[in-house]
Amino acid sequence: MAHGIYLIVAYVGLNQQTYQRFASVETLTISLRLCTFFLFGLWALWVLFYFSGLVAYATYSTCDPLTAGSIEKADQIIPYLVVDKLGHIRGLPGLFVAAVYGGVLSSLSSTANSIACVIWEDFLKHREYFKGISDRSATNVIKMLSVATGLLAIALGLLAGNLGSIFQMTQTVLGAISGPLIGIFISGICIPWANAKGAAVGFVASFLSCLTLVVGKFLRGGASPPMLPLSVAGCNATDAAVLGLNGTALDYEGDVTTPFLEQDFTTVGPDAQDESKSIYDISYCYNGTIGILLTVIICSVVSLFTGPMKPDEVNHLVSPPAGALYRRFCKYREGRRYSERDTRDEDEDAGISMVVKST
Repeated sequence: MAHGIYLIVAYVGLNQQTYQRFASVETLTISLRLCTFFLFGLWALWVLFYFSGLVAYATYSTCDPLTAGSIEKADQIIPYLVVDKLGHIRGLPGLFVAAVYGGVLSSLSSTANSIACVIWEDFLKHREYFKGISDRSATNVIKMLSVATGLLAIALGLLAGNLGSIFQMTQTVLGAISGPLIGIFISGICIPWANAKGAAVGFVASFLSCLTLVVGKFLRGGASPPMLPLSVAGCNATDAAVLGLNGTALDYEGDVTTPFLEQDFTTVGPDAQDESKSIYDISYCYNGTIGILLTVIICSVVSLFTGPMKPDEVNHLVSPPAGALYRRFCKYREGRRYSERDTRDEDEDAGISMVVKST
């Protein structure tokens, strides 16, 4: 649940390419409608993803291709399922590959364009060399930045193929980077008393903490999520010959229904792993959430100790309910101070009058 909330905030609420799409329409009303349709479409797409995983698990529940050596990584299970079970349908494997490449290139182009626009607006536009250039020249510069970003992403993608599970690796790194950034946005929106010092200290502390978790996990070899038991008891000899254990085809003669492996082989379970745990064994799914919480908490505390923003200094971009609640609290606190001060004055006046009367 924590990881799901982080994904929604990171990839929908504060995503550059998503924001560019929503901001390209004419009115705010249309943008809100697009956001609603986008969420429903995203949920439907995720349901299809999850059900495709369930279908793959049910199909290979008794003949796991990863344990049998038919595939090298768990990321290959869906393409293997298409080729293995649907390969007899002419053209379908090619259509699947084309759809995957189309989706990847579409996302890559949107990301490259977004990064190029951010680099131009935040780092290059105000440089002395680029001041006074025409809009056409600026567009050409952004196009070149987009091409360079796309080539860099392709190169990193080729390298990522040799780094184990792609999803786990990307979520580990992106969680450590985007978590503190999201925490800064949430602090600015929902914490009216946050100031610049608190935001800077919160971001740096959270980023260093998350970076320590990631680097320590890679260097120390933090424990990966334990795999559930995987069986190859249902694999028959024909499957083994066609698929090939460890990538090598085996010669076999005999009944195709004869079980190839009678014994249930399973992967190492959680009980067989080292019981000693450390902070580096925290699941990668919590990296982003940890970054957000650390940034928000540290930013709030540091802002309170370094001079919080006054109610009349609160920016209009702060969430209206949060700003109204903060103003009401400050007004109540100031009113209590005044009432306590008035009570003390009245007590002092009463004491003075009693002294005067007694004299």
